[in-house]
Amino acid sequence: MSNLYLAIFYSIISLFGSGLNNGIAKKYTKTIGPTKLIVYRNIFMVTALFIFLLLSIGSATFDIKYMIGAFLLSSFSYFGLFFFYKGLVIGKVGIVAPLSSSRIIISSLIGIILLNEVLTAWQFIIVCIIFIGTIIISINVGSIRQSAILDKKSGVNYAILAALVWGITFPFFSYFSQKLGVLLFALILESAVLFMSSMQTILSKEQIGANKKLVRRNLVGIILLGITGLIGSLFMNFGYETGQISITTAITGANPMVSTIYAMIVYKEKLCKQQTFAIFLIIGGIVALSLI
Repeated sequence: MSNLYLAIFYSIISLFGSGLNNGIAKKYTKTIGPTKLIVYRNIFMVTALFIFLLLSIGSATFDIKYMIGAFLLSSFSYFGLFFFYKGLVIGKVGIVAPLSSSRIIISSLIGIILLNEVLTAWQFIIVCIIFIGTIIISINVGSIRQSAILDKKSGVNYAILAALVWGITFPFFSYFSQKLGVLLFALILESAVLFMSSMQTILSKEQIGANKKLVRRNLVGIILLGITGLIGSLFMNFGYETGQISITTAITGANPMVSTIYAMIVYKEKLCKQQTFAIFLIIGGIVALSLI
């Protein structure tokens, strides 16, 4: 199987994992809190990745120079998540989510300009179509009409910062996945996220220790978030390992499609015509990538 088809295959699996993760998280961010939820979720993910790495130790390259570089990159990439949540706290999902999705274009440009990625004209057009579909499915026109888009309280500044951080860091996941092996890099990535979210919790003067009753009451949700987060992260890095940066970023970045379908099924939210059109646009783009 060619690197292109492998990237599409791995990215679709990651798309479903991360999309379900976002959909499930909606319920638990309110009861546990977003930062603590990341801490609990990542304890599960880091433990699972450590076990996987031990079972396939020969697939990893333990080079301290690349391991330090991977940890620093992963720690910086966490700020994308931090800015995204900050945007959601003060702004509306219908504004913050679509703007943060512009990381797809930023990552594609970095891949082409700095990392010597080769895209055909048709592939670049289809990546743009998937990006447009992601914007359409995320955007809430009502939120834009009701908000002063240039006001700091709209969350636009944080959404743009999130897009920049994710857009700049994600392409280099390809480099470290190839140098260290996917499992080792994924372990470093999620360990860095665990470290940074723990530090953020401490600095915000929240109690980092687990509330046993709270954890027991939400244990199934935390485990589901750990499993879906693990699938999303691991297969995203398998996709990046192929060197197909733009295609991996475009498909994995379209995870709002899965979150929207999940919300329709579980939370009984209705799909509007705009979202239905966007789903066909994203699916059509993914199919087109596999045919050209």
